[in-house]
Amino acid sequence: MQIPPAGLIEAAADQIDHLPIEQRSKQGRELIVATGHDSLDFIAGYELGLETSRVMIAQNTAVVLAKLDPDQIL
Repeated sequence: MQIPPAGLIEAAADQIDHLPIEQRSKQGRELIVATGHDSLDFIAGYELGLETSRVMIAQNTAVVLAKLDPDQIL
């Protein structure tokens, strides 16, 4: 497991508001179905974790060299 630096978490938090509403809704529904938790705080934490992972993937050297689309990975 890799622990992201605070800067990546901050970048992810800034990007969450720019995600399409359909994507955010789908992620929330998937979480509720998978865990049964429907707390807004739990969903917000899940969204931040996913977006932080996306930021980390987008900056991964192997992903960049392979010319992969980070949005298609997660």
